[in-house]
Amino acid sequence: MGRTQNILLTHPLSRDTPCVLSRSVDIPAGKKTALAFAVNNHPKGNWTLVVRIAGDEVLQKPIEAPSWQEFQFDLTKHAGETIKIELENRASDWAPEAAYWSRIDLVE
Repeated sequence: MGRTQNILLTHPLSRDTPCVLSRSVDIPAGKKTALAFAVNNHPKGNWTLVVRIAGDEVLQKPIEAPSWQEFQFDLTKHAGETIKIELENRASDWAPEAAYWSRIDLVE
């Protein structure tokens, strides 16, 4: 996998029920802020990444290559607000659809 530390492993609960990482976060006022993270897949199973920010779906992407992919989303328009961020590991073929997550963080 290329990384050996600080890896979170998730798996959909069923074909129809994804694993959702959800958190309410305070976005600082007066600063440029972004959500950044990296994902990978199990070599024997693909999955679908869904990202929702403040209730809006901003990404739905198949994760198919067994290599780390970096993502970053600008949160500056939510400065001074508390918003909900949801990261979803959704089943695609219901195989070993393990998702590997790394460095999920707010960056300024």
